[in-house]
Amino acid sequence: MRGYRRITPWVLASAPIASTLAASNPRAGIQRPSMAQDMQKGRKTEIGELNGFIVQKAKEAGCPAPTHERLVEIVRRVERGEVAPRPELLFDL
Repeated sequence: MRGYRRITPWVLASAPIASTLAASNPRAGIQRPSMAQDMQKGRKTEIGELNGFIVQKAKEAGCPAPTHERLVEIVRRVERGEVAPRPELLFDL
């Protein structure tokens, strides 16, 4: 539940935006990003090409990117079947 408390202020502040977006796209509740679809179907994702690239470039620049590193680690664990894909994995990012 820690993750919910941490994002609650943003969720509350963005409620009007969320309701406007939901009204403009009635399928929004059933659509999933392609990476989420890949994880649900047990396919390899593009996490390395996206967030992994950010991690690589940040290292080259001498800049830490801990959130991206952690996200890559989580998705790789899902891809290897070590954990099931679920939102709770992201709460501590």
